[in-house]
Amino acid sequence: LCRSFVGLAQWPAARRHCEQAREQFSRFNEAGLPQTELLMAEIELSENRIGEARQRLDALIGRNVAPAVLNEFEPFRLRAEVNRRAGDLAAALSDSQHYIERFRRWKDAATARQTLVLSAQFAADLLAARAEALQRTLHAERHAARTDRLNLLVSVGALALVLIILCHMYYLGVRHRRHTGPAEQRLRQ
Repeated sequence: LCRSFVGLAQWPAARRHCEQAREQFSRFNEAGLPQTELLMAEIELSENRIGEARQRLDALIGRNVAPAVLNEFEPFRLRAEVNRRAGDLAAALSDSQHYIERFRRWKDAATARQTLVLSAQFAADLLAARAEALQRTLHAERHAARTDRLNLLVSVGALALVLIILCHMYYLGVRHRRHTGPAEQRLRQ
């Protein structure tokens, strides 16, 4: 809620919610405390409490908070604005340069992370496509093997049938000759 009210420029409500959040984060030693401190500095700046905002930002920058907890460039952007309003243009320029340099490093790191994620996704998609192609090939080979087995069975069956027919014809021929053989001999005599 604190951030939402800051975004809406509703400073009294933002201060109330940020102080409540800061109490909660302090009590439980939560990682959101640096972000709340940054929002409190922004509220103080909007209320033209330049000295308090600078002290809060100096303390926040001095803590060297982990980038996962707080964007390391945001306090410099806000402190540059505090210094500009206070008339300390040299400090404002220095903080602006720190802001730009840290933002550039953050952006480069974010781009590198995104590139790694996209590379990993591409590799996973490529592996999935290969697996799908192999699955299709395996299916086609299995189908071809079944077809070959079926053709072999049909061929063996047809061959067996032809052999049975030939054997039967041979048997009938031999039998016919046996029965007709003595009768033919009698007729010739």
